[in-house]
Amino acid sequence: MKSNTKKEPTVSIMELKNAIRRYDRETTLTLLNKKCMDLASPAEKAELYPSLICLRDMRIVDSLAKQTERFTVEMIDIDLDNRLNNEFVNRVLSKYVKKFDLEDADAFDKLYAFSCKSGSTKTASLLLKKSPAPERYVMLASSSIHTFDLLLHIKPDSLEADTVVDILYATAILSNAKERLCALISAGYNVDTTNSKGNTVKTLLENRIGSNVYPSNKKGVQAKQFDKNTLQYLTHLDVVVDEKKKHRNLLIGCITCGILIIAASTAFAFWYTNRDTTTTESTDASADSSTDSSSNTSDTSSNSTALSTDASLIVADGDTVNIDYTGYVDGKAFDGGSTNGAGADLVIGSGSYIDDFEDQLIGHNVGDNVDVEVTFPDDYSSTDLAGKDATFEVTINGIYE
Repeated sequence: MKSNTKKEPTVSIMELKNAIRRYDRETTLTLLNKKCMDLASPAEKAELYPSLICLRDMRIVDSLAKQTERFTVEMIDIDLDNRLNNEFVNRVLSKYVKKFDLEDADAFDKLYAFSCKSGSTKTASLLLKKSPAPERYVMLASSSIHTFDLLLHIKPDSLEADTVVDILYATAILSNAKERLCALISAGYNVDTTNSKGNTVKTLLENRIGSNVYPSNKKGVQAKQFDKNTLQYLTHLDVVVDEKKKHRNLLIGCITCGILIIAASTAFAFWYTNRDTTTTESTDASADSSTDSSSNTSDTSSNSTALSTDASLIVADGDTVNIDYTGYVDGKAFDGGSTNGAGADLVIGSGSYIDDFEDQLIGHNVGDNVDVEVTFPDDYSSTDLAGKDATFEVTINGIYE
């Protein structure tokens, strides 16, 4: 009679490589938990880490995190054109961004560039907040569409003119320049912004087209045509804006003349009708009534905010959001870890919630369901939760505007 007992794998690098090659996640995890990686040379480890990430198993990453002092970009640099790989890498970054050496400038730069490439909004936002250098904003212009969207939540007025022009120029030389420029313009970026050298994005683009920077092949010809089309688009914007200004000025002129005519007619009629001595008293009473009405109107107006459930809105740092959530530890919901559908208001970036809970909501739309992964502090008030990893299933109900 055959035994159902599964044979324990031999702890060796060859056995680990074979398990990875077979996509045998259970055997791979068993070998990792038996400290198999301690047997690997530095060269073998450099080869094994990306292969382990390609298995897309968070248990394997958790095991590596316990055995490795620091993560590096090279460890998780896998084929990001694969959607599942990309999504998994973003999960790893979201949970273990603090596992990277953020104090080392070179490691920091590599991680920021990688987060832009992979579209990890949370990681890019966190690093940008930690080191808001102008070149980091410019890098967002040509990054993944998800991290590019961070630019749409940054007020152009808060940036130097040189940075704004660099952002616009980095966007203008992309193959999808029109789409992204349109988004930037809608967010308040002005294509007529002039940098310290007196250049706008249009003059920079004209200089690029007039220079010999394109390869003498098919791709070079296509790139030059893309740039010409973008320049034509920007020039067309100027024409449209000028026409709008003319129409607006004409409309304002007509409205002003109309108001003056009506005011003159009304004044004359009022004077003609109230020529007797009671005019002053009537006028004073009318003025008092008008003042009271104006005061009442002013009192009733307010700047109160309202919760918007527009699904096109994206959560940004500083937003006040309303969320519902349920927390799980070891796959089980824990007491006190749910809003029970009642909703909770949260200011993103306030540090009200544990770990990096708030940062993981940045970049998501209203209506999104987000898995937020955090670790409770070792000194947490509840001893049942202290030091434990938790997953919160969060629903973003709306953003206050």
